[in-house]
Amino acid sequence: MTLVQAQRAGAAGRGSRLAGVADPRALEFRLWLGTLPLAFLGCVAAAAPRTDFRAAFLPVATPLGLLLAAALAVHLLFRLIHFRGDPLILPILTVLLIMGAVYHAGLFRAGAPGGSLGPYLRAGLVALGTVGAVVGLTPLYRRLSYWVEERLWWRIAGAVPYYESIPFLLGLGLLMVVLILWLLVRGRPAGLSGAIIQAPLLGGWTFTPSEFVRLAVAFFLADYLGRNSKILRNLRQPLGRRWPLSLLTIEHAVTLSILLAVVALYCLFFFAFRDYGPAVIIYGLAIICLYAATGRWPTPAALVLLGALLAVLPTLKGGGGTLTNRLMMWWNPWDTGFLNGDHQVRILWAITGGGWLGMPAETGVARQLPEAATDAAFAGLVARHGLWVGAAVLFLFALLAARGLSIARAASTDRARLLALSLTLLILLQVVWICGAMVRAFPFSGINLPFISTGTSNALACAIALGALLNLSRGNATVFDPGEATPEVERGVRRLGKPLLALYLVPLGGLALLAPPVFGDAILVRRARAMGQDKEIILFRNPYLEAFVRGLPRGRLYSADGELLAVSNPGPDDYARIRESNPDFEPRLRRLAARGLRAYPLGELAAQLVGWTTGGQYAPREGSIETACDSLLRGYRDAELPYLFRTRLNPFARKPRPADLETTIDAALQRQARQLLRQAALTSSGTGGAVVLLEADTGRVLAAATSPSFDPNELSVSRMRRYLKEHRRTGILTNKALDREARYPPGSTFKILTLAAALPALPEGTVTCAGHNTSPIRWEYRGRRYQRPARRISCYGGAAHGSLSLGSDYGQALTRSCNVFFATLAAATGVDRLRETLRQAELGQLPAPDRLADFLPEAGFGQVVVSVSPLEMAMVAGAIGMAVPAFGESAPAARPYWLNTTLMSGERSRPAGVYGAPDERPYRPFPDEIARRVREGMLAVVNDPSGTAYGAFHPGGSLALPGVVVGGKTGTAEFEKESRDSRGRRRRVKGRHAWFVGFARNDRDVQPKTLAIAVLVEDVGRGATGGSTCAPVARELFRAAFAPWQPPAPADQPPAPVRPPWWREWLQRLFQ
Repeated sequence: MTLVQAQRAGAAGRGSRLAGVADPRALEFRLWLGTLPLAFLGCVAAAAPRTDFRAAFLPVATPLGLLLAAALAVHLLFRLIHFRGDPLILPILTVLLIMGAVYHAGLFRAGAPGGSLGPYLRAGLVALGTVGAVVGLTPLYRRLSYWVEERLWWRIAGAVPYYESIPFLLGLGLLMVVLILWLLVRGRPAGLSGAIIQAPLLGGWTFTPSEFVRLAVAFFLADYLGRNSKILRNLRQPLGRRWPLSLLTIEHAVTLSILLAVVALYCLFFFAFRDYGPAVIIYGLAIICLYAATGRWPTPAALVLLGALLAVLPTLKGGGGTLTNRLMMWWNPWDTGFLNGDHQVRILWAITGGGWLGMPAETGVARQLPEAATDAAFAGLVARHGLWVGAAVLFLFALLAARGLSIARAASTDRARLLALSLTLLILLQVVWICGAMVRAFPFSGINLPFISTGTSNALACAIALGALLNLSRGNATVFDPGEATPEVERGVRRLGKPLLALYLVPLGGLALLAPPVFGDAILVRRARAMGQDKEIILFRNPYLEAFVRGLPRGRLYSADGELLAVSNPGPDDYARIRESNPDFEPRLRRLAARGLRAYPLGELAAQLVGWTTGGQYAPREGSIETACDSLLRGYRDAELPYLFRTRLNPFARKPRPADLETTIDAALQRQARQLLRQAALTSSGTGGAVVLLEADTGRVLAAATSPSFDPNELSVSRMRRYLKEHRRTGILTNKALDREARYPPGSTFKILTLAAALPALPEGTVTCAGHNTSPIRWEYRGRRYQRPARRISCYGGAAHGSLSLGSDYGQALTRSCNVFFATLAAATGVDRLRETLRQAELGQLPAPDRLADFLPEAGFGQVVVSVSPLEMAMVAGAIGMAVPAFGESAPAARPYWLNTTLMSGERSRPAGVYGAPDERPYRPFPDEIARRVREGMLAVVNDPSGTAYGAFHPGGSLALPGVVVGGKTGTAEFEKESRDSRGRRRRVKGRHAWFVGFARNDRDVQPKTLAIAVLVEDVGRGATGGSTCAPVARELFRAAFAPWQPPAPADQPPAPVRPPWWREWLQRLFQ
């Protein structure tokens, strides 16, 4: 068939070519008519939120007008040359470009007005100009094809055996350009953009060869498969009539091998450069075109399985790298352990945050969304303009693909059909893959969304593909010999029509699943873990929700005695409170209020307890009231947050009102606890510590101090960075008093738990302590025998405690804190009973059974494998202190809380569901009889002259707290720390923490209350112990907490007179 015959055949099939649309010309008119209001509404949407609407409208309208004018000019050109091809492709392209221009105008409008439209405007004009040039210069192509075919081709036919090799050589040349560019820029700071190599050109343009390599591969596949489709359809030849087997002939094997080798060359090249987007497109293009050319599915299916296996093989082998990270980010985006692992989550947050109507530009889509102008442009479009705009974009691309497939079905030759199919797939696969990656249907990869993303090279390559499709739609099958047409290829192309269009249901279904009524609200409020810039795992929250929540006013925080703990926008009553309780802070409060900052009047006294702000970001520390009660203070419930976020611009929707929160903290006790803790750390050469004081019978936490501390007022970024650096060394940001994640070895204070585990079945025998164990300690667990040889376990200071009976002398051993006794007692008690006691005490971290069995004697006196928090030890001490000897069962202890009541619109309520809220469940870790016997031992520790805390509570031999019953346990816990010797070399040395846990009860009150306390001083110096360092802190806090005892008034004392109302006094004086 000659060129003229092919053109006539194409003209004859022009009617069937447009069968996909009933009236293409009418739809073309509607699309062109819709571009004008679309462009106008886009200008209004991009400029309306600005203050000066007129000044903002023109910079946005001018680029849109240029795009529309260029599209109309190309349309007039088509009319002048009597273009009779597909009438819908150009209007669809124009609508997509207008939507992209509106998106980019609103995306970066925080900069110079209209300046951010420059790169996208250039790409759009290049796309329209390319389409016009490819179609308008067709007569020149015809003359050029005749000259090449008749005059030139015979000269180079010997050097290039198949002219379909020209696209392959062109793509290979582009790969060489990529390699040369990489060699030129290797080792330089600029020149490589991630995994994509770009060459800077004049005027700020960048040339990306990978975009044109894909285009060259599309032409190569069409030419190669069109010429060799018959061979590829009959790969196997039978051996004979009697032999059912068949083998590949040499010709067939060579034909298939050449195709696979070319595709593998391109894919492996891009894989080597970690540019997986072009590799995915080329591989998918080859598989689909191979099926269309052969009509057989086994080979393409095998290639699909092979590609999937090669993609996941590095992950299955446990290797790292960019590909593995992207697959892991796709599989579980909510918990990644590598840098920039939050990209997928941020994309999902942007789409769900956009909802139906989108988000304004002030929410910072350009800042919070990675690659918002290029790879993630679809997610940014949905975030800015809503889910319906994303669905409209997918519909336009589906309509474009339908036109391309219609052109492929109506083509007159095999190569024309395959060329139209490959050019359509070139755009279809990009759209489906990157839009599917935005909704987590596919792994994220560096692929631009055609005509929406900023990228001149991508726009130019896709425009060339559209121009070629337009030429094919009017009968220009190919430049050279058009070849022949076979029904197998036509049937293969027709079979692919509906399945390929169904691929658009993948991203469309993803958008439907991310809609607010389905999974959108759940994803909107979900948090994610990823590695931060400092290579530490950070808990991320939706930045759009963060920005919305930061704009909500916060209520006040009060102490139990009425002092302000935190306040924003203070009023006259707040200044009056400050003048009464902390007058020195008033000038600073006025300065903070003038700057719009939240104030913390107690400063460093309660920084870790209350929380802090820095740049509007609230402290992500469990135990901080500001963080735990964020929703309470702002006046909303967590379940209402998605609704409030989506209706934030609705003036008729309900708005949250801030609530005030009253805590159980006593400001006077908090000041004294902080002062005593700091003084204890200084005198003992300690580095810090924690104090928690609570009422065991009610659960109210009265004081929770942490050292070292800092001033949370006026935190700057530089100060916060310094504190973060110091936090790695001293834990300055952690609420050590109330955070159960702040764990320490308990030392001898753990002996009360060991004793509680052993008391139900005390073993027999005696222990001889000569400052160390004189005989081996043996125990057994799960059939395995363990042993500690003699002299391995020693008591503090080498103190010898003599012979002690395991069944009766436990009180004396607890009073004198004998390590040898409790190591032996723990070994006799066993792993299971000790773990069960720790579980009943509700310790946050239980040692593993095998690990506990290895170090069971050491665990008996609180070393090696056990760790506790100060709050847990105060709870245990409070439960033991409540076991008062009396008839019947004693009252259980209450669980600690420090959030008392909330005040909103004059109504008081108890907070619930947040860390630190009241918990009505009783806390009874031990049976009553066991707790009473442990209580007797703790009383002896304080009141027996041989007790380790006797000196602190009986200074000079006199009782320090008359009328108050005090019990407790001291402890000194060893731990390993890193130090440096005189030469600066790192080494591991032992340090010590000092402990005191105890209770106090004032039985002479009408309603006696029981206090519990835990005091910890970290890394004390030589000679400092729990009895000398921590017990005095507890004594002074008990003294301050119990008011001086006053005898009750006699029963016959007359009541105080009640003053009558003022109006009654006024009437009495009037009528006297």
